[in-house]
Amino acid sequence: MISQAGIVLAVCLAAEFLAQWLPVPGNVAGMALMFLLLCTKVVKVEQIKRFSDLLLANMTILFVPNASGLIVHYRAVSGHWPGFIAALVLSTVCVIAVTGWTAQLLRRRGAAD
Repeated sequence: MISQAGIVLAVCLAAEFLAQWLPVPGNVAGMALMFLLLCTKVVKVEQIKRFSDLLLANMTILFVPNASGLIVHYRAVSGHWPGFIAALVLSTVCVIAVTGWTAQLLRRRGAAD
C-alpha cells in the first residue's frame, strides 16, 4: 500500500511541478499525467488499484475542508448563493453532457473497430 501511495503522490508532485509551466492547475495536470502513464502502461492499474480504491471509498472526507471553509466564511459568501447555485447546476449539466457524448463516441468507435 505504501508503494502504491508513493506512485500516486509522485505523479501528483510531478504534476504540480509541471503546472508551474502549463496553463492548467496541478490537479488537472495530475489526472492527465496519470491517464497518460496508465495508457502507455508505464504505470499498471494493479500498481495503484488498492490505494485508488481506498481514496474512492473515502472520497467524502476530501470534501470536508471545502464545506467547513464555506461555513467559516459564510458572511463573505452569503450574498453570492445564486451565483454558486447557477455555477453548480451549469457545471453539472456540462459534465453530464460531455460524459454522455464521450461514451457515445467511444461506443461508436468500439463498434467500428
